[in-house]
Amino acid sequence: MEKSLLSINRNYQKVEYPTSDVGSKTVLTGVQKIEGSEKIYIAGTYTKPDGINSGFVYKGNLSGKGNWYILNYPDGKDRKVSSTSISGINFVSADKDENKDVIRAIGTYTVKESNDKVLGFLYQGTLDGTGKWTTLVPEFKRKITETSARGVIGGFVVGNYKVRVIKNNESIISSRAFLYDIDLDKYYKIKIPHSDNTTAHGIWQGSKVSYLICGSFQTRKDKSAILGYIVEFNKNEMCFKQLKSYKFSEEAKLTAFNSIVSDEKDGYNLIGNAIDKDNVIIAFIANIKGAGKDIVWETVSYPKSESTIINGICSNIFVGVYQDKNKTHAYIST
Repeated sequence: MEKSLLSINRNYQKVEYPTSDVGSKTVLTGVQKIEGSEKIYIAGTYTKPDGINSGFVYKGNLSGKGNWYILNYPDGKDRKVSSTSISGINFVSADKDENKDVIRAIGTYTVKESNDKVLGFLYQGTLDGTGKWTTLVPEFKRKITETSARGVIGGFVVGNYKVRVIKNNESIISSRAFLYDIDLDKYYKIKIPHSDNTTAHGIWQGSKVSYLICGSFQTRKDKSAILGYIVEFNKNEMCFKQLKSYKFSEEAKLTAFNSIVSDEKDGYNLIGNAIDKDNVIIAFIANIKGAGKDIVWETVSYPKSESTIINGICSNIFVGVYQDKNKTHAYIST
């Protein structure tokens, strides 16, 4: 497998939720361009000084001229939602009235009555939040302790769930990954052979029937290493195939893919984060061509930051957060 490492100068812009208070935090998690328009969608989470999260969607241009919409999972008859976080967005259709654009958004919410248990969700509807909210909990054999939704495109969502397992006479929490078919209301387990603690964070539609899913997994052979992976899901065959794993460097302790998109040529771009042997966090964009054997890693670093995390990408635009001496900030880069 051929590898090369690049470091490219890019334009970065700090982003804050419009009504940010002292002690609050803005996190950007997803971005999508609107075809035929200069406008983009950005998804994220705003954390108030008291620690309560609210999900939001921004629609506008890169200069910041646009509208911000709060999207929080609604309370129910026997449900008081304490927090909502949005981790991804998928544009569905436009309307002359911008407020009536239809989107899909995914993320997590917590409920007070269940000691703030974390549950994944899918939202389908307009930007005012009056659409359909669905809690995502796979109906597998093991009892699930929590879920999260991390990626969405077309009619599919990928995410993670946690179960309690017994290993060496010890009860531990193990992370697993799932694919959810929206139209069929059906869940699929994403299984990586000889692995533990699998996650699925991104999904991209390569054709009418082919989807590429990315994430990370821990190998049973070497539990000190976490690798990034790509696997194809064929909609017609209802199966996963062509699994490929990747490592940022030989010394990397962790390589995790967060999202995947077309590079608008003959390959695709993956974004993610790595941890090197000295526990330094590295953000990257990885470009893969053809059969996936050739990979180019580009490191990403917000200027004068202590660390950078990259969460979402669309075309040449990506979003995430960076840490300076004072706090965590959100950014967008082109």
